[in-house]
Amino acid sequence: MQDIDTQFQFWLSITFAVLVASFVADDRLSRMERVVIALFYGAAATVLLFRYQSALRMAGEVVLMFDAAGFRAPQIAPAATLLRLLLFTFGSLIAAAGVIFGAGVARRRRASPTPPGI
Repeated sequence: MQDIDTQFQFWLSITFAVLVASFVADDRLSRMERVVIALFYGAAATVLLFRYQSALRMAGEVVLMFDAAGFRAPQIAPAATLLRLLLFTFGSLIAAAGVIFGAGVARRRRASPTPPGI
């Protein structure tokens, strides 16, 4: 079960790191650099998602071994599993979009003059 938590912690760490780094370097990154960073981040997040799913399968096998040996098996919370998978998936997509579009987009919109009459 610890491997499941470890994969999730790795994902949280790389997500936080890529968002902070892209925010700090925002104005200095070209569109192509943003896309490359998002692709690398997406690849790393995908690898961690696959490792997480593998850890879930392994945990399921451990539970079956407990049952076969006649011991009380540890419980795996299905709601926590589903929420983590949703966070992995949608959180990664949102983080990648944040890297590609960046905070500079919002700053440029605020800085642009508003047409008269609006």
